Order: sequence, then structure tokens, then C-alpha cells
Amino acid sequence: MSFDYMGIKRIKNAMELSLTPECATFDPSVLVWWLDATQEMYRRGNTRAVFDGPTQAFLDKNRKAAEDSFAALCTPGSLLLKATITAYETHLSRDIDKNLLLIAAATEHAKAIATLPVAEKTIRYTIKKHRDSNAQRVLTVRSDVLNDFGFEGGCLALHALTKAVGRDLDKKVSVWNIHDLFAGRSGTRVAPEYEDQVFFLHTYLVEYLGNNLPLAEVKENLGVIKTLHDYFETLEIPG
Repeated sequence: MSFDYMGIKRIKNAMELSLTPECATFDPSVLVWWLDATQEMYRRGNTRAVFDGPTQAFLDKNRKAAEDSFAALCTPGSLLLKATITAYETHLSRDIDKNLLLIAAATEHAKAIATLPVAEKTIRYTIKKHRDSNAQRVLTVRSDVLNDFGFEGGCLALHALTKAVGRDLDKKVSVWNIHDLFAGRSGTRVAPEYEDQVFFLHTYLVEYLGNNLPLAEVKENLGVIKTLHDYFETLEIPG
């Protein structure tokens, strides 16, 4: 773990965090998101973290602009940025410096995604009890997912949907007609390669879509999920 961008020292019963001069090249909004996420990361690790005087003054000065910047992002971009920040807060990645760079990268990608269209997408489905287990539910998809989302995009959309349905019902959910939906597609291709930062951004996005979005939000953003998938396809390194 590196600390080029943040000064850290122990004071009484807390960690004191401060910006270093190397942070001057970053957008202030990125720094605000990163500082808040760092404090939350420490809190979730049962460690109290506070900011020194100059850093707290920086936060107070730039917080409103950071809120406005986040609000101005397109929905796919805000989901990508939120996924990256959440991964840091929940200890999926603990490297403080690397997470500043990732949040900055997510912000740039969020702006690039804003140029892409977002089509309205839906997935019609029914749910039944599993005949052998009350702890499980069977979801039957009534939509042409392959045509609407593509193979991998459809897999991502169904992943987010079934996980959200499962959380909503507090049951384990499986797709009954998964083989019919993807007839003729017997397996996935070799996992795509990305530049390192893009790899982590994609990983955190898939994690966030599967484990954080409420069911209503998944349904509302199925077109957004397809747009995000299509965008990351453009970032793949050719095999």
C-alpha cells in the first residue's frame, strides 16, 4: 500500500488524514469523493479517521461542487463511479493511492459514457416456488434476452436481476429456462483482457450491479446496464 497522495498519522484514538502536495493535479471533486470514501473505509474497519485542518477546509470548500459534479453525470457514469467508490469503502480494494487513481479514472470513463445512447430495456419474467425447497424460487424469463441485450450483456442483466429478486424475496433464485434463452450459445468466450485500471473498474461494476442495486432500480436501469456492458466491450484488448 502506498501513501504518496495522503498523509496519515496516529493522534490519540484516531487516524489523522491529510492531502499531500501531489494531490494538486487532481480534480477537487475527485479528491472529495476519495477523501470521504477513505474515511468510510476506515470506519468500516472499526477505525476512527479525521482530517487535519487544511484538509477539512478543502472538503468544506469543495463539497458542494463535488455534489453538483456527481449529479451532472449520466446514469451509466454515476453507476460506474458509485461502484468504484463502494468497492473502496467496503474493502474490496484497500490501497489508498490506487483508489484515488481508480476514482479519477472512473470519472473520466463516466464522462465518456455520456456520449452513448441508453435504450429503454425490460425483462419480463414470472416467479414460482421451487418444488423441492421453500428456500428457493424459480424465475422464468419471458423476454428475448439474447436479442435485446446480446449474449454477455444478457448474462450481466440477468445476473443483476436474479440477485436483486433474491434479495427482495430473501430466497435463492435461479433462472429456469436459461438454456432456452441462450440457445446455441453453449459457453462463454475466453475472459476479455483489459488494461489494469479498466479491469478493476469492470470487476467492481459487476460486483456492484449484482450485490447493491434494489430490484426496482435494476428494472429501471436495464438499458443502462446494457450501455455499460457495451462500453466496456470497446475497452477490451484484442486477443
